[in-house]
Amino acid sequence: MPPRCVGPLLLLEAFPEAVVIGETRNLHLYYPDQYRKERFLQKNVGQRIDLGGRTLEILPALIHDLPASYWAYDDRDKTLFVSDGFAFSHYDSAECVLLSHELAKPPTAAEARLVLDLALYWSRYADNTAIVTDMAEMLDKYDTDDLPCSRQRHHRARQTSRRDGRRTA
Repeated sequence: MPPRCVGPLLLLEAFPEAVVIGETRNLHLYYPDQYRKERFLQKNVGQRIDLGGRTLEILPALIHDLPASYWAYDDRDKTLFVSDGFAFSHYDSAECVLLSHELAKPPTAAEARLVLDLALYWSRYADNTAIVTDMAEMLDKYDTDDLPCSRQRHHRARQTSRRDGRRTA
C-alpha cells in the first residue's frame, strides 16, 4: 500500500477494528496515530492470510512503481489483485468510478501506455521479456478469473492474452 494515498487512513477511520496487512514497514511515518493503535501487520511475499473460507496469498508485484508493492491472490474468487500493474488512463472524470467493462469503449493500448510512460517511466527503457514470461507463469500457477486493477479497474483474466498470443475464452 503506497503511503501517498489517503485511502488507508479513510478506511481505518471508517472501520475501527480493521488492520492494514501487507508491506507496512514505513507506514508509521505517514500514519503515526494508527501505528500507535497497532493497526498495521507486516506480511511478506509467500505468506498467506486466512480470511475464513478463503485465503489471500501475498505475491511479488511483477509490475510496480514502488519497491514495496505487492500483489495478492484470492483463492476462493480466483482473483489476482495487481495494484497499479495494469492501470490505464482516461479523459472523462466521470469514468473514475467505472469498471473497465462498464466504460463506453474498452481501454486502449495508448491509454495504458500513458500510465506506463508517466508513472512507470522505467518501462520505456526496459526489456519486458522477463515480465511477460513471469506473468504467464503466474497466471498458469494461479487459476485466475479476475484482475481488478488500480482505481477499481477490472479485467477478466480469461480474456487476457497468454504466452501464445491467443485470447482465452
